[in-house]
Amino acid sequence: MNEEINKLTIENEALAERTQSLLDKVDSIMETISSLETELEEVTNKLWKLEEQIESSSDIEDTLRVNEIDSWTINHKTISTKIEERILAKLKGLE
Repeated sequence: MNEEINKLTIENEALAERTQSLLDKVDSIMETISSLETELEEVTNKLWKLEEQIESSSDIEDTLRVNEIDSWTINHKTISTKIEERILAKLKGLE
């Protein structure tokens, strides 16, 4: 009977060691998960900042396009005015 008790005690200790090893692995996995969650949060924040920059950049591009169109319109009006003045001058010269 002593032999059986010793055998069971040894098996119990082996199971306890295996259980502790598994618990240590679980703790390690939980730390890794926590670290990954923190990293994910940091990456998400960086993505939000990049999205804001892209939106801001898009607004700037839109403003530049509007300014370019305004400039083209002003130049077109100036050129049109000069052409009209020349035509009028030629017409006056024909009279």
